[in-house]
Formats: sequence, C-alpha cells, structure tokens
Amino acid sequence: MLQTAILKWAHDHSIAGYAGRIKTLYRLSSWVYWPFMHKDVFNYVQSCLSCQKSKHSNAPAANPMQLHTISQTWHTIGIDIMGLFLPNSRQKRILLVIVDYFTRWVELFALRQTTATHIANILINEIICRYGVPLYILSDNGPQFISHLYIEICANMGINLKFTINYHSQTNMFERVNRTLKAQIDIYAQRRPGL
Repeated sequence: MLQTAILKWAHDHSIAGYAGRIKTLYRLSSWVYWPFMHKDVFNYVQSCLSCQKSKHSNAPAANPMQLHTISQTWHTIGIDIMGLFLPNSRQKRILLVIVDYFTRWVELFALRQTTATHIANILINEIICRYGVPLYILSDNGPQFISHLYIEICANMGINLKFTINYHSQTNMFERVNRTLKAQIDIYAQRRPGL
C-alpha cells in the first residue's frame, strides 16, 4: 500500500530520524493528504518497535506537580549524581550535576567519591562562593543528600532542602538533563576514546 510506504519514508528514513507523531505528521502534511492521515500517522509511530525500544516516554506518570515559583537566578538549584563513567586521567568516574532552575544553567564537577563532605565542599566553594546562597536545593534521596553533615551545613546557611522521588522526571529536571548529558558524553567518548 502506498500510504504505508509514505509513512515509512516520513518516519523510518535516516533523514527523518524516527521523529514523533507531531513532527512526522507535519512533515507529511506539507506534501500529501489522505483521509484519516492523522490517525494513520499516530498509529504508525506508536507501533514503531525501534521507537518503543529506544525512546523514553514523556507522558505524565502521576498526578500534576505542585507549583514552585522561581523568581530569580540561583533561587532554586537542583543537585544530582551521574556515573559511573570510564575513568579519566585523574581517575574521576562520577559527575556531580548542579542546575539553576531559573536559567537552566548546568555546572558539572568530576569526582572520585560522592561523600557528603566532597559534595558540601563543591557546593560551598564552587556554587555558593560564585553565585550566592540559594533559597532551595532540590535533590533525590541519595545517601549523600540526606546525611547529617549535608543537612546541617544547609540548615546553617538557611537553605531549604526539597526531595524528589528517584527517577521521576516530572518532579526533577535532572532526569531529563542527565539523559541529554549521558547521550552527549557517550557520543564524545566513542569519538575520542582514551580521553
């Protein structure tokens, strides 16, 4: 059937890049039309095995988030740990990722260890000394972020801690940031092995 061949071209071709339903429909609608094309495109993309294996679903998995208003830069930051990567020349295999929720500015710090002491030092020396004390820090419930030392340091500075559910991208910007960073790091590492 001609429609199936056209759908395959618009979605599966290397230039099309296995785009989503909306982009595929947009690409097709500027060239062709048939009755119920919208439904056919959505069904085709939804049944694509390559997309089901490789792509992450952005559909909401739970109730809507609570509103958290951010009014200025470095008002609310998020902190998370990524790793384990292949070690670099200094044997650092872990990344500490810090994101400003207002500007979405990302700061990365390579680490050997992820103790509360290491994270508190980076937070104070690299973030607070440059950008000021944030009002809120959002993190998951990792042992480093619920340790007595980390909580006490934040309390002494007047920082309010907020915790999210692990691997729940609807409440934590990090799952999306980490997904993007991992893909970029993987591509870079494949092109430049040994660095």
